Amino acid sequence: MQLLVLSSALLAASLAAAAQQSIGVRGQLILSSALLFSSLASAAIQSIGVRGQLMCGDQPLSNADVKLWLLHTFPRPDTNLATVKTDAQGRFQVSGTDSSIFTIDPAVRFYHRCNNKGTFNIPNVCQRESTYKIPSSYIAKSGNV
Repeated sequence: MQLLVLSSALLAASLAAAAQQSIGVRGQLILSSALLFSSLASAAIQSIGVRGQLMCGDQPLSNADVKLWLLHTFPRPDTNLATVKTDAQGRFQVSGTDSSIFTIDPAVRFYHRCNNKGTFNIPNVCQRESTYKIPSSYIAKSGNV
């Protein structure tokens, strides 16, 4: 996908140079805008899905939040794609899609109270959060997971 963006940039530069000789500034602006929109239109739909079962020791972890996130670099905040709760057996299935020129950076986060003991073995009121990045090899380059 990066090659597509690079070739669009090279094409834009060569067309802009040719356009500068044959058309005016207004024509260059229109041509540059058309090339920008064509490269943005080439953004691919990428899908990711995770399913599994959460366990707390040997017991299913029910009613835990499972969130699918797109991780971004600062200053752009992370994006929550989807949220589900685990069932009585701790099972879950969550999926989401995004349209991007670049490969997405997904992660799954679990919010739970398993082994959530504080000082003097008193349970904390806060949930624990566990984050796991999803390898890019698990990203589908279509709307289907």
